[in-house]
Amino acid sequence: MAAAESGYFFTGERPPYQVKINTIQVHENEPTPAPPEEAPQAEEAARGPVAAEQQDEIDKLCAGVAADLRSCLEQFAAASRAREARAVAEARADGLELLAQAIGRIRAEQSVPAAAAALIDACALFCGRAVLLIHQDGKMSGFHAAGGGARPSGDALRRLTFDAASAAAVERAIVEREIVAATGAAADLSAEAAAALGYGESDRVLVYPLRLRGKALAVVLVDESEGAPIESAAVEALIAAGEAWLEAVGARRKIAAAA
Repeated sequence: MAAAESGYFFTGERPPYQVKINTIQVHENEPTPAPPEEAPQAEEAARGPVAAEQQDEIDKLCAGVAADLRSCLEQFAAASRAREARAVAEARADGLELLAQAIGRIRAEQSVPAAAAALIDACALFCGRAVLLIHQDGKMSGFHAAGGGARPSGDALRRLTFDAASAAAVERAIVEREIVAATGAAADLSAEAAAALGYGESDRVLVYPLRLRGKALAVVLVDESEGAPIESAAVEALIAAGEAWLEAVGARRKIAAAA
C-alpha cells in the first residue's frame, strides 16, 4: 500500500488522484472484429468432422497405448507380489532361525533353574516381556523376568508372592493347564503382581502354564510391553521345548542322585 493510501486508511482523508481517460477512434471503413467467443465456433466449423479413416487410425493408436499400459501394470503388479513373497519368506526364515537358536540356548543349560531362566529369556524375544512365576501349595512367587517394560530386580521379583486364588487368570491356567488370555487388572493377575510388574487394566497378557510331571508347577506371563507384539506360536513352541528339557534335566538329576 502506498503512503498516501495508508494515510487515508487511518485518517479518512482521500488523497487527490489524477485520472487520464484515453479515447479510441473508430473508423467507419475498418471491419468490426468478431467477439472472442465466436472465433472458436467459426474455427470448429471450418475444420469439419474427422474423416472415418483418420478416426480408425486414432482408435488403433489408443488401443495400442491401452494394451501397452495394461502390460506394464501387470508386470509391475507381478514384481510387487514377488517382492512381498520374498520378504515374507525371508522374515519367516529369520524367525525360524531365531527360534532354533533360542531352543538351543535352553538345551545348553544343565540345571533346572538355569534352563528355566533361559526359557524366559527366549520367550522375551517373541513378546514385550516374559515373567516366570513358581506355583507351590497355592502360592505364587516370582522367579525370573526378561524383556522390556517395568522389570523388578531379581531380588525384588523373588519377594513377589501372592495367593493363586487372588488371580483369576493365573489360577485358571494352573487348574486347567491351558493358555489363558488376561488383562493387567488386579483381578486377573493379583494386586501384588500388577503393582510389581507395572500392569494396567488395558494391558494384554497371556498366561502360559508350565507343565511338569503332569502338573502346572509354574506359569509364564507374556505381555506387549514397549509395543512389541506377542508371537504366540513361537512362545508356545518355546514353552513346549522348555517343558521337555526341564523334565529331562530333572530326571537326569534324580538318576545321578540315586547312583
